Order: sequence, then structure tokens, then C-alpha cells
Amino acid sequence: MAEVNYQKLVDEMRKAFKDGDDKRDEGLPTSIPEVERFDDIAYGKDPQYQLLDVYLPSKRTDAKLPVIVNIHGGGWVYGTKETYQFYCMALAKEGFAVVNANYRLAPDVVYPGELDDVNRVFHWVADPTNATKYQLDLDNVFIVGDSAGGQMGEQILAAYTNADYRKYFGYSVPD
Repeated sequence: MAEVNYQKLVDEMRKAFKDGDDKRDEGLPTSIPEVERFDDIAYGKDPQYQLLDVYLPSKRTDAKLPVIVNIHGGGWVYGTKETYQFYCMALAKEGFAVVNANYRLAPDVVYPGELDDVNRVFHWVADPTNATKYQLDLDNVFIVGDSAGGQMGEQILAAYTNADYRKYFGYSVPD
């Protein structure tokens, strides 16, 4: 039986998906007047993957904003926050503070490494300094995600709401 080169398969998949995403997004604006962006904010030590962007409506009062945390899809091996920037800008345009994060990808990280990053993102959101700086309403935090991002959203919520399950990961519930 021939040995499978999984890294080669992942690299080919990443290239094919990226080519498709780039074609889909060609010509779309990466900034719009209705949204203020704060890009590449570190939430961990990995300078490539543990970065997030915050999108806020340009016209806002001093009131806190409901928060949407976006977790990108990509089968745990593909995707970036940039892939979802257009979706996140549309949400911010509607009055939400949107946190859009990268996470480390397989096979470079082994499960639950990706989920550990999602946990770090929620602790970043809950940090009072960040909440104040970006006007985040911590009483109104929502999760969106597709594919692997949806699964991780469900899993992190299961961990946060079930102490027996949470203990397997060593997570604490963000304030």
C-alpha cells in the first residue's frame, strides 16, 4: 500500500481553496466608510495565526456594542480572518462590534490546539481593557461560524456551559 503524503494533500487543498476565494473576492473593497477596522491584534504568542481583527460601525455613540465573534471555516486546515472580512464588515455596518480571528491550523497544530485558540479569543474579548477600548457589550456576545468554525463554536459553548466537559480541556469560563 502506498504511503499518503498528507502535507501535500493539505497544501493542494489550501491552494485550490485560496484560488477560489481570491477569484470570488476579486475587486471587493477591504475598507468601507461605514466601518472602522483594527487589524492584526495579537491574542496569543503565535505571530502568524493568533491574530484577530475588530470591526466597529464608524458612526457610533458611547454606548456599548453587541459583539459577534466569527470563527472561520476551512476543515481545520484552511482559512483566515481575511477570507471572512467582507462578511464581518457587513455585520459591523449593521451596528455590531465584530471580532474576526485566525486560529492555528492542522496539521501544524493537533486537536485541541484550534479550540484552545478559540478559547483564547473569548478571553481576549472578555478582558476589561479590550471590552472598554472597543465598546464591547459583554452581556450580548454571539458566535457565528461555518463548517469547522461552526463546530468549534458549538464545542466551546458546550465546554463553557458544562463543567464536567470543560475540565477535560482545562478551560475557565470568561467573565
